[in-house]
Amino acid sequence: RTTGCSSPSSGSAAGSGMRQTTTTSMTTRRGGGGRRIIRVGSAGPSGLGSWPRSSCCTTGPSPAVAHVERSPVSTHTVRRRDGTTAEVADNQPKDVRASNVKWVTPRTYRLCRDIGLCGYTAHGLPQEGWRGRNDGRNTAFADLLFQSGLRLREGGCLLTLEVPHAIHGYAYYEGTVAAAIAKRSERMFYLNADALTGIETYLATTRRAAIRQARRAGRYDRLRGKQIVTKISQGRQRRVFWRDALGHKGDAPINAIDASERRRLFIEADGGLEPLQLWLTEGGIPMDYRSWEKVFSAANDRCEQHGKPIYLTPHACRHLFALKMLVTLDRALDRRFGLDRSERDHARKIYGDAFALVKDLLGHSSEETTRTIYLAPLNGLRLRSILDGNESEDLDAILTRVAHSSRLVMDVNPTAEDA
Repeated sequence: RTTGCSSPSSGSAAGSGMRQTTTTSMTTRRGGGGRRIIRVGSAGPSGLGSWPRSSCCTTGPSPAVAHVERSPVSTHTVRRRDGTTAEVADNQPKDVRASNVKWVTPRTYRLCRDIGLCGYTAHGLPQEGWRGRNDGRNTAFADLLFQSGLRLREGGCLLTLEVPHAIHGYAYYEGTVAAAIAKRSERMFYLNADALTGIETYLATTRRAAIRQARRAGRYDRLRGKQIVTKISQGRQRRVFWRDALGHKGDAPINAIDASERRRLFIEADGGLEPLQLWLTEGGIPMDYRSWEKVFSAANDRCEQHGKPIYLTPHACRHLFALKMLVTLDRALDRRFGLDRSERDHARKIYGDAFALVKDLLGHSSEETTRTIYLAPLNGLRLRSILDGNESEDLDAILTRVAHSSRLVMDVNPTAEDA
């Protein structure tokens, strides 16, 4: 059950008649002849610093329950990652971490993918009785985020026509993220051949089977609000033309079609309707990109059941991408220009460095965001000692060494015996 709990504050606040309100989520469990009330979360600001805590009370609970007529704190509207908006205070505290993010090493990511999404055991063997009907889809999506650095909404809302085309002999392929699903504006992303092969396999197998099942069940015919695409123009500013069930026509640039509108787009192919969005449920319906959080959560639970406690989220894949690209690009630039250690700092001041390249790959407007949030485990001397290490050391070994020197990075040894 969820209950609202109000308690009077102490000191002068109590004397003035003001109260501090917190909301606690509770679950009730029965068993053993009785009940236990277990706290599972809190919506209150108790875990924040003094200024954020005070700001939360004056912009949130107090005005909401009419303790004050309006908030005395000036605010502005921001856009969250999921596309919703929120009011935040204009004055924010300085020198604090903006996000509580997590990192994993590449081998930890692969372990979570293989056990949690593919149905393998901790020893790398197929799990007997595994019935993961969507493992091809799930691994293709996880590899997409891991190899491209796309945000959850960006990767989860891709249309089939936005998937890069494979060209024989190429190692990386270029794609475009539409402005309507990106955080700020249209940007490019890059995908390696292995990740693209995984998506193409999903398109030809799991996705095709889900579409056939939906057609047989008549799901597409019963869907309300769908828009049948009649034409897709070519060129830099591609437009989608459609008609609805009543025959009304419309069109829009692909760059302007947001997450909810993308799930309504269908095309006529192979004698029936087919969603234009890339990722589909097992029943053939376009997925809400936020549902991927549950897929990753279930994968984490499965890893823990197999003695490999791993915490991996879609956004953690993006953070891992940032770490591995920084190390890879820094070393690649040094090798390409033949720089020795004494020449690196001068070259970076003139031409920029790997930090700037990673910033562009992540789609950040500020390099400070890239440095302080996404690359926090490689701050200062740790970064220099890592990048100036053995040139023959591979990426896995480098980031495993980072994990050993930073508590921010999770590293689970696949070959270690369960405790």
